[in-house]
Amino acid sequence: QSTDAGSQLADSAATHAFTTADHGKIFTSILAGAHTKKIELPANTTTADVGTKITLYQAASCGNNSCEYDIRAHTGNKFAASSFIRGFASSAIVIQPDTTDGTENKLIINMHSTNSAFDIGSSIVFTCVAAGSWHVEILCEPKGTGNAAFTYSAV
Repeated sequence: QSTDAGSQLADSAATHAFTTADHGKIFTSILAGAHTKKIELPANTTTADVGTKITLYQAASCGNNSCEYDIRAHTGNKFAASSFIRGFASSAIVIQPDTTDGTENKLIINMHSTNSAFDIGSSIVFTCVAAGSWHVEILCEPKGTGNAAFTYSAV
């Protein structure tokens, strides 16, 4: 586990690639412009990587822009079937599993311009739970009515 703090991810479309050396770090993102920020988790995780945990905290509001995260489990990995999103739709709390079978390796979070479940204060915790498997836990802080688009797929 690193003893260094995580860095700040810029408000840009630049890809950010995490490594297993980022274990234990908390990163902040100031994504606020109309960009798609690609996030890559460490590739080809093995049993030696189990327990690796990386946290991303959304430290800026997307405002009236359509910001987007394109999160990739990366080469040789999938998202764990136990992953989940806890968010809000209007005033109701919604728990949404992010996969049903653990075959997906891409997650898009679209932060709509006026209503989004994912905005400033939201966080994502990535934990390697098995060789080739990343558990994703998303805790949302909404803006507007809190509707958001979370799309999972295999690439």
